Amino acid sequence: MSRGLRLGVALMMPIIALSVMAGLRHYQQSSGQEVILPIQGYDPRDLLSGHYLRYSVDYGVEESCTYSQTEPAVICLQPESAFRLGTEAPQDCEVFIRGRCIAGRFVAGIERFYIPEEGSVELDRRVRGKEAALLLSVNQNGKAVIKDLLFNGKSWRSQVTP
Repeated sequence: MSRGLRLGVALMMPIIALSVMAGLRHYQQSSGQEVILPIQGYDPRDLLSGHYLRYSVDYGVEESCTYSQTEPAVICLQPESAFRLGTEAPQDCEVFIRGRCIAGRFVAGIERFYIPEEGSVELDRRVRGKEAALLLSVNQNGKAVIKDLLFNGKSWRSQVTP
């Protein structure tokens, strides 16, 4: 193989990998069941960390994670909210989110949201004011991805001024 061909292949591999990752993310967002869950800031010293909002998600159930546990857990959202340790959702559960118990909290990988620097102070204030929610896409395997951050039912993009 010529040096130019090897260089071309080496340069194309990251582009292809990023394209596949972006396509998978788009598929996950568009193919799942939409769910809206309220959020609120949980650490006043570190709610805004870099360009990420950090918050706790209100799943509508009493979580039973203890500090000694670091095991898989499932939260059923529909038809009835329920928390369950382990990897299996209840039989009658139609929409559920898989996560883990870590340091006494249920963590599903949706606990932070990337935001641009401009408008970050206003977003921080509004999340602390308990008027925020997440629009999620949850697939049939319980994987949740964030579609949007909502304030009073509307996208943050239409309400925050830079």
